[in-house]
Amino acid sequence: MSALAEQWSSQLVALNSADEGMPSWVGVLRRAGGEAFARHGLPHRKVEDWKYTSLKLLEARSARLAERGEAGSADESCAWPEALPVDGAPVVRMLNGRPTGIPDSIASITVASLSEALTNGKHPWLREMLESLEINRPSLAFSALNTSTLGDGLLIHVPANTDGGTLALQWAFDDQAPARLFNTRVTIRLEAGARLNIVEQFESPAAHNHALNLLTQVRVGRGAQLNTIRVQNEHDECALVTRTECDVAAEGYFETSSFDLGGGLVRHDCKPRLIGEGAKAQVNGVFALGGSQHVDHHVYADHVSADTHSGQFFRGVLDGRSRGVFNGKARICEGADGSTVRQSNANLLLSDHAEIDTKPELEIYADEVEASHGATVGQLDEDAVFYLRSRGLDEELARGLLMGAFCKAVLDQATNCPASLGEAIAERIDRALGK
Repeated sequence: MSALAEQWSSQLVALNSADEGMPSWVGVLRRAGGEAFARHGLPHRKVEDWKYTSLKLLEARSARLAERGEAGSADESCAWPEALPVDGAPVVRMLNGRPTGIPDSIASITVASLSEALTNGKHPWLREMLESLEINRPSLAFSALNTSTLGDGLLIHVPANTDGGTLALQWAFDDQAPARLFNTRVTIRLEAGARLNIVEQFESPAAHNHALNLLTQVRVGRGAQLNTIRVQNEHDECALVTRTECDVAAEGYFETSSFDLGGGLVRHDCKPRLIGEGAKAQVNGVFALGGSQHVDHHVYADHVSADTHSGQFFRGVLDGRSRGVFNGKARICEGADGSTVRQSNANLLLSDHAEIDTKPELEIYADEVEASHGATVGQLDEDAVFYLRSRGLDEELARGLLMGAFCKAVLDQATNCPASLGEAIAERIDRALGK
């Protein structure tokens, strides 16, 4: 991977030499990101957090870094997927990691291009958020790379005591362009008492060989609530690396549910920090994989304040030579007394060649806490299959129903998921299991 890292580092020098009229502090951040990336390079198997995830797919592709603004401002060259049912919610289309336009129907909240927000200075909190990101560790190479190309992305702001409803983000790529790695930053801030639901869709209808490095920074204010749902069903040539860092204030709530049904190389990092008393976070996920698909979930819930709660609920079904990774960690810091942690990861292996690497972790430095974790790897219960067959179902249908129910348990964990959206996700799960 050193050759690819060197290629990207040399590109960064040229990319950051241009003056785009950005504030000086943006240039400082970009240089710091470039230096951190040059120092650590791309993560490899000896980096513990990347032990089970290889980046050979990216190495073989030798994709170049996309230049800022390379996505263009129109979407005529892109095939867009059929939109998920979001009950008339506004849809922001993200072409190659950049918004192609903000719908006029968005009124109660602010949704803006990040590049514009960086130059107009209308959001004084933005600088503090961007500068707070940690990048100086080998496992955070993609965060450093994202920072070194800071510019493309989205800003979302919900004022205090405002119900922002639902916002849909639809991601797609220009399948005619040469292979590129697009770096995108999304910043989300909910003021005290605010509410927002976000639905993300990664389902490119045409195969492409691009890669996306998506980094999302979130601030959930006191008593605010953010619910996100991500549906990912990309092609086997696609590489997707995401990281979500979320600070949750007192009595705030953050929930995210991921449904990974495809993708050649997919890595999700999620780090909720519960920094106020009574803060809560729930991280859910499904991966239903086949062929040589690879999905890696790393979750790190950090309990900083007392009486906080975090939950992790994941289900995996793997066939062929696919590989799933789940590393769920929760740390209860000193002083975070009265906190609770719940972790659950159950997996089904349908092939002798499929693999699941699961590792729940707990670090507890406080008293009077409740913590539980569980991880299982097995096969379908043959007694249950026999029971369904005795009721007149053929074997294929019986197994499909059991696997579907196994995965759809995650839908029950996703609060504020409309029935129509839940049905659409359930249908996608059934199709993925049918393959």
